[in-house]
Amino acid sequence: MNEKCKNIYYPFYWAFYENNIEMVQLLINYAYRNIIILEFKESDYINKPNIKSETIEILKKYKKEIKILLSNVVIAINDFKTKNCDQLNIKKNEYLVVTNWNCENKGWVYGYRKDNKEEKGLFPVVFIKRCIDEEIG
Repeated sequence: MNEKCKNIYYPFYWAFYENNIEMVQLLINYAYRNIIILEFKESDYINKPNIKSETIEILKKYKKEIKILLSNVVIAINDFKTKNCDQLNIKKNEYLVVTNWNCENKGWVYGYRKDNKEEKGLFPVVFIKRCIDEEIG
């Protein structure tokens, strides 16, 4: 993939390599609100000669938020009951793993119960909140 295509498909990479701190913050904000899906590998940014120190500081400042945004582990914030066989009943405070954030039905994700991969299905994104494994006690 050439650099031009990479910039089109990966705006987070573009913002970092252009040292556009405002864009980095905006993209993190959009990802936090589930407007976009953030793609990120820390190794792509650390120790790169063309990345300004202020940009690296933003990365460090938002490290936990970015880690949460990249996590596929979520917690249910409300109960969801369904009668559809392709959907998953979930209970408040239950941990789930999302395997598809880009379902055809906007506002829905596909995943399974963290403690049982066999129980899987669709559930509404508004009923879940991202978290990281270290937060699970």
